[in-house]
Amino acid sequence: MKLKDEIKKVIDKNEKDSFSRNTLCRLLGLHSSFERDQVKKILHALADEGYIIEVDKDIYTRCGNGRVFCGKLRGNARGFAFLTDDNSGDNMFIPAKSLHGAMHGDMVCARIISGDEGEVIKVLERGRKQVVGVFEREKGRHYGFIVPDDNRLATDFFVSDAPSGIPNGVKVVGDIVRYDKGGSPEAVIKEVLGKRGEIDTEVLSIIKSYGFEEDFPDAVEKQVSKINRSVSEKDRTDYRDLITITIDGVNAKDFDDAISIEKEGDGYEVFVHIADVSHYVSQDSPLDKEAMRRATSVYYPAHVIPMLPFELSDDLCSLRPNEDRYALTARMRLGADGRVTGFKLSPSVIRSNERMTYSEVTAILEGDPNLCQKYSTIVELLHRASAVRDILKAKRKERGAIDFVTSETEITLDENGMPVDVRPYAYGNSNEIIEELMLLANQCVAQFAYEQKLPMIYRVHDYPSEEKINTLETVLKGCGIKYDFTQKTPAEFAKVLDSIIGTLYQNVVSKVMLRSMAKARYKNALSQHFGLAAPYYCHFTSPIRRYPDLVVHRMLKMAASGELDARKGAFDRFTQEVADHSTEQERNADMLERDVDDFYKAWYMQGHLGESYTGIISGLTEDGIYVELPSTVEGTVSIEELEGYDLIYNPNTFTLSNGIKSYRLGDSIDITVLSADIISRRVRFGIAGRTAERRANYNRREGKKRGERKSNSHK
Repeated sequence: MKLKDEIKKVIDKNEKDSFSRNTLCRLLGLHSSFERDQVKKILHALADEGYIIEVDKDIYTRCGNGRVFCGKLRGNARGFAFLTDDNSGDNMFIPAKSLHGAMHGDMVCARIISGDEGEVIKVLERGRKQVVGVFEREKGRHYGFIVPDDNRLATDFFVSDAPSGIPNGVKVVGDIVRYDKGGSPEAVIKEVLGKRGEIDTEVLSIIKSYGFEEDFPDAVEKQVSKINRSVSEKDRTDYRDLITITIDGVNAKDFDDAISIEKEGDGYEVFVHIADVSHYVSQDSPLDKEAMRRATSVYYPAHVIPMLPFELSDDLCSLRPNEDRYALTARMRLGADGRVTGFKLSPSVIRSNERMTYSEVTAILEGDPNLCQKYSTIVELLHRASAVRDILKAKRKERGAIDFVTSETEITLDENGMPVDVRPYAYGNSNEIIEELMLLANQCVAQFAYEQKLPMIYRVHDYPSEEKINTLETVLKGCGIKYDFTQKTPAEFAKVLDSIIGTLYQNVVSKVMLRSMAKARYKNALSQHFGLAAPYYCHFTSPIRRYPDLVVHRMLKMAASGELDARKGAFDRFTQEVADHSTEQERNADMLERDVDDFYKAWYMQGHLGESYTGIISGLTEDGIYVELPSTVEGTVSIEELEGYDLIYNPNTFTLSNGIKSYRLGDSIDITVLSADIISRRVRFGIAGRTAERRANYNRREGKKRGERKSNSHK
């Protein structure tokens, strides 16, 4: 038996949580310096494989033994944290005393102490290098603390020597220079963002807290300034004679996709032209490294933090009308039954004829005479596009794809950056045209790459976990909605959503179902996309704003030129690195965008205090209910406001009830806006028609009752 196998056998038999190298050598009967060195090398190799982990110098513990978890910490404002095991998906509760200096976002290993409670035994990787928060200087002292905006960190950061010019109470960014197991970690102030509570400062604080930067490094700017702007048709298919258009939102500037459609018998010839960003962004250049670091563009009201400098995202790579542009074109022959009978991918030169907005296209398809006349040269193209959308949508429904009903938010800012309107984003037929065509191109490219055995970054979506399915089933039962998930197919979920179209439950149940789904992610190996019911899927259509799309373009072009053959092994490793990093950055961007939206919503609702609205109960807990307004603003109604100390929360039916009064998920309810806190980004509602005096009297009366109950409990 090889020494490595003997070592693993001894480790597996070890009943203790940890073991030392000395103990291992003694058990194996190895005493010479050479033998001990060999054991040390093998232990390091096993640690690299993730089989064991070194928790202290020459002290190891076995991973995956049911007692040791490795994963990312999820902190809580009250000091404790949860750890989800990367392999099993099991959760471990870790009290504050057992974190040993680990914080929210850190990658750690922890061991079970008892039941599902554990303690951190090693921090593998710190989750953050910076902290964003309010600087509080000790009176008359040169030192102070940064109180983090993210209360999940549950600790202040000590600043030993703050510059005298930094006033108390401002928002700052600090570089973390020391982590302390016993006391406060230490930071050095890097940047002052502005006065707390100012709209620009608060938005900038959110951006910085997720690690995104607006400015590009000097090396990137220098590279961009030297880019050749000329466009040639050499070695490219010339599609400039095709009638081609872009369709985007009214405020969009980075147009990375354009379409052309021609009728062919009973079917269609569909052209999806995607900006050829890889032509300008050479691999391993400063521009490429910065694009990979960012991995995604971030969009929030009236602003964008681009993955690429504006000279590329808004100009050279943007498929602007009446300008020659490099593209990668997916040409697909589509039958009337929705089957793709032909596919060709080629580097191209295109020239967009019109830059259209979603609202304009919707109006043209509805027969607006003025717009039909203004855009007479593309009206026929738009009707062909609408017909193709219907074919593709029907085909997707036939596959059993899930169409979630979600309400995206559109926030309008005035010239001073203040939110003046919050409403659901208007999603029309024209949005569906682009969505269906991009889905088609992404699927065709993924299938092509798989069949050609190319190194690839796929977009995958797994079946929901049993735990989340059980939660969803509980919600559906509580709402009286029929379901059948026995076959574990997306069609079963789609059937539920179809059954509640037009009901009060539609948005709420769709939101709960979406939360029950596994999160889509990037992966360098093919796997299903459950939500789309698609066996092949990737992201190909947005290389201006998503780094995986840029890498996919690069793989496809290198394969076509024969450059890829000698480098496949290296690219297999590279694509996995990109997949993992891009998944993480995408989630950071999503949370950033959500937090900025919540901030603007809270600011907007400050101007509507005391106003009454009708909303839908979107969530319930033991502490009260969540109510979503038609504007998409969501707020809480406390249990006290419901006058319900006797209300009991039933998690099996998602109700709060005392036998007389009940609150259920999806119920309509009239509320009044009580408060809106821009710092916590929370809105608080009350029951409409209830007076402040009644609230005060009720709280005093219930407070007295609670006091009497507490007193009696000690007798």
